[in-house]
Amino acid sequence: MFIRNFSLLLVFTWCTLLTTSNLSTYAYVLENFELENKITSHILKFGNKDSESTKLGSTVHIKIKSFSPILNSDLVGESTQTFEIGKHSVTPLNNALVNMRVGETRRIGIPLANIGKIYYEISLLDILIH
Repeated sequence: MFIRNFSLLLVFTWCTLLTTSNLSTYAYVLENFELENKITSHILKFGNKDSESTKLGSTVHIKIKSFSPILNSDLVGESTQTFEIGKHSVTPLNNALVNMRVGETRRIGIPLANIGKIYYEISLLDILIH
């Protein structure tokens, strides 16, 4: 039941992001390890070394892109969000945001039942409350 509800939440989040999409394509080619059917995290761009790192409880402003090649590789969702790390509705995104620096971009792959993965590219724009 948990997996079903979690999968529905991921699809809802993905569809919500699609509504604000400009339907641009995603920026990076997937690495082999990212294709495995497990949660993956990959740093695509390192952040500002002079920036403080985020932690659980930090309030952050991010740009988030979502895509899923198995559903439709032409559809990409993108939005900006502000929230407290640890309180986002998609738990793996909370975990992926810990220890990020401003300017850093990470890609998170989250399995969707047994049909493939949804990927999120997260760029940390600002840490509002540390």
